[in-house]
Amino acid sequence: MARTAAVAVFLSLLAAAASSEIPSELVPPDHESLQHLTFLEVLHVEQGLAEPKASGLRMPSPPVPGLVNLAIQGPGLILQALMGGVELPGALDSKYEDGTALGSGTFGITFLATRKSDHQKVAVKVFKYGGVWASPGTCTKLECIAHLKMSASECLDTQRIHQADSLDQEASDHVVKCLFDGITPGLEGGTSQSQPYYIELSFAGRDDVDKWWGKRLTKSLADEAYVQDVKSVAKGVYLGLRFMGESKTAVHYVHADLKPQNMVVNEDTGQVVIVDMGTVLCDGDGQTCAKKTSGTTPIFRPPEVSHLSLFQPQVGWQKPVWSFDVHSAALSILGMATDGKSGLVMPGGETLSAVPVITYMLSNGVQNSMANWPTVRRVVECAEAEAQPNTQPYFNALLRCTNEESIVHYKKLFEERLAQVRDASGDARKAALASLVHCRTSKTSPAALYAMPALPETHVPKFFWTLVDDWMKTGFDEVLLKALSTEPKDRPKPSAILEAQWFAADAPQVSGTEVEFTCPDYPLAPARMQYMAGIIAGVLALVSCCVCCLGTCVTCCGHQIPAWKWATVWGGFMTMVSPFFARFLIENVFFWTWLLLMVPLGLAMMSLNWLAGDEDEKSKRKRLTIITLATAAGIGCSMTMEDPMKLAAKIPMVLTFGPVQVGAMIWMWALFANSLRCCVWAGAFGLVSAVSVMTGKARAQTDSTGSTVELGYV
Repeated sequence: MARTAAVAVFLSLLAAAASSEIPSELVPPDHESLQHLTFLEVLHVEQGLAEPKASGLRMPSPPVPGLVNLAIQGPGLILQALMGGVELPGALDSKYEDGTALGSGTFGITFLATRKSDHQKVAVKVFKYGGVWASPGTCTKLECIAHLKMSASECLDTQRIHQADSLDQEASDHVVKCLFDGITPGLEGGTSQSQPYYIELSFAGRDDVDKWWGKRLTKSLADEAYVQDVKSVAKGVYLGLRFMGESKTAVHYVHADLKPQNMVVNEDTGQVVIVDMGTVLCDGDGQTCAKKTSGTTPIFRPPEVSHLSLFQPQVGWQKPVWSFDVHSAALSILGMATDGKSGLVMPGGETLSAVPVITYMLSNGVQNSMANWPTVRRVVECAEAEAQPNTQPYFNALLRCTNEESIVHYKKLFEERLAQVRDASGDARKAALASLVHCRTSKTSPAALYAMPALPETHVPKFFWTLVDDWMKTGFDEVLLKALSTEPKDRPKPSAILEAQWFAADAPQVSGTEVEFTCPDYPLAPARMQYMAGIIAGVLALVSCCVCCLGTCVTCCGHQIPAWKWATVWGGFMTMVSPFFARFLIENVFFWTWLLLMVPLGLAMMSLNWLAGDEDEKSKRKRLTIITLATAAGIGCSMTMEDPMKLAAKIPMVLTFGPVQVGAMIWMWALFANSLRCCVWAGAFGLVSAVSVMTGKARAQTDSTGSTVELGYV
């Protein structure tokens, strides 16, 4: 139930995605970008386009296992099995020979072949559609043509990047090349109807870094060998980023989806090559580099863009141009520093080996921290400032405001973790780095949008201590912290990173020393605490009704016990405790104001029997003063509290997301949240006490006779 409540609150923030039950006019913005699955091949990621349903957004069903199940993963990521028994199309026999299938995706098969003209090994990707080779005669549907145009554009972008080859030859070798575009002529009617569409790429290797690193971890290598492997990959990647982000031409490029799965290792040379240019963005003149967004795997995104990828699968970038990829590369290095047992299993049973756990854990923390009514209010107010509720512009704004809010939360959490490393030295810094890289458990159960997969226990491989000692000895730990900075402008250029002493240092000669470290426990989600507080508040509301009924009976049944004597006790108690419940529905400044005011007033109200003394006129005025102040405080507190019903009204009842009925659940949760408004009960009992004191009688004793005179008060 706690998880359900958290999901309801969080989804209310993110009411920008809908199932087929949502009217078409309420379809979230850019919903087509949510419908593609990303298929990772050996050399290339291809992004297919699925047809949207006419009435709304079609979500992938059933969910793809693996990264898609991460709370931070929107598009699915599927590793393709090696193909067997598939031959290069006969129409390409005149150009290539010895074709061997490397991998397959939804729209194509990649072959390792030898080019007959110069006997050079190349990678040939041949496109297919509907079980046949895609050609001008078979590729007639919009889906097929759209994908081919995207692939042709990718090839063109890659060729533009390599226009600077002669200016930085060393770095250019670390970026894949598109050698021939066999798509555009066919789309323009320049080839035979049976000629398959294909592109020719430079052959980079058979294994991506993730798969290659997984194989290395199964071997009993010396610690220094692992350190040198990590160093080799890091150097190759930053060389490639230097070529793209610091190009000698007028145009600079952002890969935008850099990760170990998009880096390929040549098993013969050990050279690392950046592949998959389908997400490339550039910075230059307006005609060459139109402003756009790109699909990015969330766990490798920098903090300045949203990690709620299910609602923002595509992101832009902020200057400086190299900053985005520099951060992603640093996260990839952290992923390689783990033991390779992330627990994230892909189709076919293959486990990802180089996953930075920190970004996944932080993204869950972001979702936890956003699941509260004040955040809902800020997001709704942000959206209302741009458009009227229940309109398409409003939902567009709601999505944007939600993502902006998530960025603030993510930066705060990430900066806290980085500060723990920056502020430490010696063994304390080693322990902080180990916590940053390896911690994947927390005693606190998350209340996130997605259930967290069963991650294995935190475990540090032996080579890590040698690696981190080498970083600290050469100062690369400082370089890495700058590359991981939450501010884009603070990250160094790839060329500056390559100047680090670590890349020039010899292999470490001594194994690193292990130190103890602790993993942080993420705070309990506000939604979960709010749920628990709501139960207690509901019980107190029920008790308040019983106290009122029983007290009235006692007062009216001849017991001659004034109502204020029981009303002030319970009213004072409710006055004292109500701020603790109200904290979920008010801003912090109001919370502390009411806490400091109402706790002493509540205690005073509960103690009126002995504080006010005898029942004379002076005592009566003391009682009325305390009761009036407590009642006014209770009413004031209730007036400053958020009204969940008003927020729920901003979310249409029919709005759903997948199997979750967001609109209906947020209304139910809003009704439940009203139980937290205990200030109302404090004010009610205060009014009862005040009326009782004012209409009661006081006894005054005369000084001369000692007789008692009853004084009536109106």
